[in-house]
Amino acid sequence: QRQMCIRDRVTAIDRDAFADCYSLEEVKLRNGVQKIEVGAFTNCTNLTSLDLPKSVKKIGYNAFVRCDKLASYNVAKENESYCDVDGVLYTKNKMKLVSYPRGKEAADQTYVVDSSCKELEQSAFSTDKLKKIILPNGLQKIGSFALDCRNLESIEIPDTVTTLGRYIFGISVMILFLCFLSLIHI
Repeated sequence: QRQMCIRDRVTAIDRDAFADCYSLEEVKLRNGVQKIEVGAFTNCTNLTSLDLPKSVKKIGYNAFVRCDKLASYNVAKENESYCDVDGVLYTKNKMKLVSYPRGKEAADQTYVVDSSCKELEQSAFSTDKLKKIILPNGLQKIGSFALDCRNLESIEIPDTVTTLGRYIFGISVMILFLCFLSLIHI
């Protein structure tokens, strides 16, 4: 199926529920959905449209990883847990960047993370469309695989970061480390 409508009576989308649904292009979530579990839409490579209703309270990490054509998250303004900033998924208070859409194009292939952000969720960035990510001073945690961007060339890790997850750059090998500031002691 190319389109899927999740009815009001569905309250949770379980782990890997739609994983590898390659032909799925559009998902309409109704107001009953409260939880989207880990990897729920993993590898839905043709998914282009996703609207998150006000009822969603929890989104597991990697819920939308490898959705190659997903260019924007659209979160209902009334949602009390999440918001989108120019199509990028954050927690409502913008303290955690949950997911940068894999298919999103950025001016100059650069993305500036919101200044309120304190944490990058696991696999927050998993795209080949960015060459530079600007992290805010005040960022404290970078989750596992959070900066898995094949074409990433430039990033500065602020000295406010105290926690680094596993393989923060994933499989990327072209990273130019401008500074780790106080994180690396030689």
